[in-house]
Amino acid sequence: MITRGKEYTPTGEDAQKRNIRKRRVSYVTTGTPTIEQKNLIEKIERGVVEGKWNGDPYTTMRNAEYQGIDFFEEEQRADGRWYLMPTDDANMALMQTGAL
Repeated sequence: MITRGKEYTPTGEDAQKRNIRKRRVSYVTTGTPTIEQKNLIEKIERGVVEGKWNGDPYTTMRNAEYQGIDFFEEEQRADGRWYLMPTDDANMALMQTGAL
């Protein structure tokens, strides 16, 4: 099951240069999210959208992965369509670009 997160306005030079309107995080679970998964999704949403992590964001995201939550980020471009947000790490892992 895919749960779409809240949309937020991106900041930074990259978003301005590429004319990104909004971003959101999408969460994937094998079925309806459990109570623990819902709590972790809400915690990540507070961190991403509001900047309130209440601790280490990497630990929170790692715990979500341990609980069976996969997540990815999407961005809305000038044409109004949603696209997967490109990540350099993923491109290197998939050998789409050189590592060094």
